[in-house]
This record gives sequence, C-alpha cells and structure tokens, in this order.
Amino acid sequence: MENWKTPLEKDYDEERKFIEKAREKSREIRELIESIRGKYPNIKIYYLPSTKRKQTCTWSFTATFITVDGFVTPCCIRMDPEVINFGNIFEDDFKSIWYSDKYIKFRRSLIENSPNPICDNCPD
Repeated sequence: MENWKTPLEKDYDEERKFIEKAREKSREIRELIESIRGKYPNIKIYYLPSTKRKQTCTWSFTATFITVDGFVTPCCIRMDPEVINFGNIFEDDFKSIWYSDKYIKFRRSLIENSPNPICDNCPD
C-alpha cells in the first residue's frame, strides 16, 4: 500500500493513516499475496516494501510521465500537473523541458537530499 498523494494535496493525512494501518499488517498481506500467487501462477503479482525512495529513485533521471494533455511530470506516481509539472509538450519541445532549470533543480534535490515536497514523503 502506498499513498500516491503528496502533503500538498488534500486528503494526504487521511490516506497516510490508512497506509500506516496497512503496513502494520504487512506480514499478513505478504502471506496473502504468496497464497494468491500459488493459485494463479500466470498472473504477475508483486510485493515491494514501502521504504523511502528519494535517494534511490532514478525515475526523473531516466524517464518521465506525460499526461494526456501534455504536462511533463516527474514520475508515474506523482503525476498530477496541478501539484507539479515542468512544462507542456504542446507549448515547448520536450528537450527544452527535460533540460530546463526547473527540472534540473528538481533532480538536484534528489541527489543532495534537499527538501522536495514531491519526493520527501514517497511512498507515504
């Protein structure tokens, strides 16, 4: 279970509390997933621990998420352009967005572990 919202979005705290309860049941969840895998071997079911990702995530260095209306966002989890976006491919070319000061500053915050409201709480 992960909270895909950031502290900048409404309902963040409510969803975070729900996630904390789910994490308390982590062992049960993992065992349930294992039993389901046994019953349905042709369906891929993944279980990943909900650990902090900020300094290990490579997404904004190797990929991006572009919304249907053209907004370039940092990842497939934090993809709400009203929360963060680096530009729009219908207004600017992708290369200029990818190498923009705003996107570079964002990536630097990951490398330096400096405050970043989008990634600081991922996946909380």
